Amino acid sequence: MQIKIDIDTREKQAWYFPEGLAKTSRVYLPYGDYRLQGDTGFVIERKSLDDYTASVSTYWRRFERELTGILGTLGKGIVIVEGTVQEIIDHVYNQPQILPKFVMKRTAQIILMGIPVVFFDNPITSAGMAWAILRERSQQIGVQE
Repeated sequence: MQIKIDIDTREKQAWYFPEGLAKTSRVYLPYGDYRLQGDTGFVIERKSLDDYTASVSTYWRRFERELTGILGTLGKGIVIVEGTVQEIIDHVYNQPQILPKFVMKRTAQIILMGIPVVFFDNPITSAGMAWAILRERSQQIGVQE
């Protein structure tokens, strides 16, 4: 089943989706990085582990506004982090001053806001899960190819 995926123009190295599974377009998305084409009710926010740890600490106010905007404007979203919880626990990220306990606390806050945060070990598995989520979303809202 091929789905149509919009990718934000600010996404520097977009996930790869095989041609038979997805057709992608680059568009400006006010919130998030990926969405089903034309879907105004759900987005995926993609973060590398380093970007995520910086977003929940140094850039928290900006990230919190974005998450609040996702909920207020779209209603639903998910954060996909390219990294593992074990890497957080082991402090394998580039913010030595940000303790794993703090990252976990902020992750819990995001989840309690109503936005799931999921962790996958690399961009390939992250893209695969993003495709599965968007495919399921297309079936939920009745988007036809």
